[in-house]
Amino acid sequence: MFSRKVLEKPSMLKALTENMFFRLKNEAHKLAFQLPDLVERFTQNKDQTYKEFEAFFRSYIEEEVHKEEIIQNNPNSAEAKMFLEARRNKELINEQYVHSMTHHPEDMIAVTMLYINLTINGVPVKAFIDSGAQKSIMSMACAERCNLNGLIDRRFQSMARGVGGLEKIEGKIHLCDVKVEDAHFSCPFEVMNRREMDLLIGLNVLRKHGCCINLKTSRLEFGNGTSTPFLQSHEIDSHLKEIMALPEEEMHIDEAGPSS
Repeated sequence: MFSRKVLEKPSMLKALTENMFFRLKNEAHKLAFQLPDLVERFTQNKDQTYKEFEAFFRSYIEEEVHKEEIIQNNPNSAEAKMFLEARRNKELINEQYVHSMTHHPEDMIAVTMLYINLTINGVPVKAFIDSGAQKSIMSMACAERCNLNGLIDRRFQSMARGVGGLEKIEGKIHLCDVKVEDAHFSCPFEVMNRREMDLLIGLNVLRKHGCCINLKTSRLEFGNGTSTPFLQSHEIDSHLKEIMALPEEEMHIDEAGPSS
């Protein structure tokens, strides 16, 4: 894209620098596919002044011109082959992006996480279905809402290990009666004092009740024949506004036994 002629003509370099500075400041996303390296490097110091950008941009052009001259003058050198491979990879990435946008636009849309409606002690609860979580978790706020405080076995206090670090488990509810549609299921829950997660159904409950996450029909199916639909995105959004956004990390919880 750049040639040595630009470096040799101050007026041309000045005009190009001014234009690029404006575009990077105001519409960097439009340049991301043409000049990904430039955008990435600029983003690392996007508060730089125009004077600083002049030096940065000139250095960038010199590097690009140097690469092109190596490719032209000595195409069989290891350095030239490395530059060419990097260029081909970028071109392939762009081709795949265009193909994906044309033929698979749904891949660019964020996937809705899986939630279901259920009832505990007559209280409606929206549960997050997470087959990547080892155990099932209930927030202290949810336990209080469902009048389950007295059933928390605090001998099972321990620590939960997640991507964000260690978090305290306040105790365990051994047998919680959960109603899904017209069926009742006994479920164990670790209780944690965190607001951003209300109720999480993990692998232990899913396996216990022979559950199948059917993405084709968008339903959670239980081994006894019960099935319930996954919630629509607008239902989830209203729920998350109440309890804050759920974390994206999968929870991996240490095995715990009575501490006394």
